[in-house]
Amino acid sequence: MRIPTDNGEAIVEPSLDVWPELLHVNQNQFASCALPEFGNWRRATREYLNLQFGIQTDQPLIITGHQPQWIHPGIWVRYFLLQEASRRWGWQIAAFQVDSDVAEVPAFNIPIFDGRNWSRKTIPIGVAGGMVYESLAAPTEQAWQLLLEQVRQILTFPEGREAWDQVGNVTTQPPAGCFPYKGQTYCSFLSSLRQSKEQVSYPEFPFSDICRQTAFGQFACWIGQHATEFARIHNQVAKEWRQRKRARSNAVPFPDLSMEDGKVEVPFWWIQGGVRFPLVLQGEEAWANQQSLGSWREALDSGLVRPRAITLTIFVRLFMADLFLHGAGGSDYEEATDQVIQRFFGLASPRYAWATLTLFFPGYAQQPYQEARKRMKEMEQHPECFLVSEKETLLHPVIQEKRELLNQGKLGKEQYRRLQQCNETIRENIAGLMADQRFLLQGLEQKHQVLAQRDYPFILYDSHLIRRITAALSS
Repeated sequence: MRIPTDNGEAIVEPSLDVWPELLHVNQNQFASCALPEFGNWRRATREYLNLQFGIQTDQPLIITGHQPQWIHPGIWVRYFLLQEASRRWGWQIAAFQVDSDVAEVPAFNIPIFDGRNWSRKTIPIGVAGGMVYESLAAPTEQAWQLLLEQVRQILTFPEGREAWDQVGNVTTQPPAGCFPYKGQTYCSFLSSLRQSKEQVSYPEFPFSDICRQTAFGQFACWIGQHATEFARIHNQVAKEWRQRKRARSNAVPFPDLSMEDGKVEVPFWWIQGGVRFPLVLQGEEAWANQQSLGSWREALDSGLVRPRAITLTIFVRLFMADLFLHGAGGSDYEEATDQVIQRFFGLASPRYAWATLTLFFPGYAQQPYQEARKRMKEMEQHPECFLVSEKETLLHPVIQEKRELLNQGKLGKEQYRRLQQCNETIRENIAGLMADQRFLLQGLEQKHQVLAQRDYPFILYDSHLIRRITAALSS
């Protein structure tokens, strides 16, 4: 999948105008599915979404999701596309958080300028990491205010002040229920903060909630009952994907499931004390962290089983959404997920869309950097254009020789050497000017390397800008 490189460039595949067609194809496939379990699990899951979150599942439903992180605009744009789909076609929208992933140290990056040099700093959020997101509490109000003050003191350069204005827009008027944070989870804290930036409210829930409902348990139980067949298909599909993509890492598109000594690894996690462990079945018995969990059904009844990436997206695409909106990274491995759906379930894989966006740090303009590069190149190739009149007169014979050489067209080795000597003679007379330009370019290049990045957190950006980009994509 291609990641856009230009500031403000977005990619939506397929284009927004064909989404209704994708959705209708999916709905027809769901309605004609011959597997009774499939229909039961989909019906039960959507009833749960309706009762638990107020989603009108008798209407078309488009869903997206991501880990509860400080997402950048490339991910954030998907939530605006959901809202655009709702505006255009009246669809129901929802988002989930992949809260079974491990939070290393919750943090985000911001740029720093010390008056001479540009660099990036990682700001920890004040929440302990190393555990799955679902076990994390929100930062305390004191920790959050200290973090904001730290960010404010760093963002003192012009572009930084513009970004700080966006942070202030959120923190001065937090969404209802955002303060105090006592009793609030890290997931709901981030969701509230982001939706307050979007100025829209819609259902968003941690996927761990879905894992506690009956249909998910039945889905996971069924896979466990056919664990060997699933692992065989899963590993074969992954092998073919790696060969096709010429990928060397065995971690992509997803790691193989182990099958040895009568034990079969299943595509789920076991959550214990905020830590996740691989799950292995040996006959009817489930094992995790070298401990027996009893039967697979008993493990599922505990409410502590979570899907891995492949089973999560399979469940969302088959049993929750009418259309799933993916990100650029995840969409790459959906090719493999499609094959697993087709070979294991014997179903045509539902269509999906994916989207991403590149936005550099707010307020950053590339033009000064581009102009400085262009001027430096002109100085190196056409130094005579930068001579003061007195030196231009003095160097007239050298300049004239250079022009004559250039007019000859293709140059021989000796003529090319002489052309280089002419240029070098002229450059010696603008050495000071070139040194100044080189110093200016080095500073702008360092600034470009820091600010022309797409991974800064959503809280620094103007949501109206992303909404305008989204509207332009849909027009």
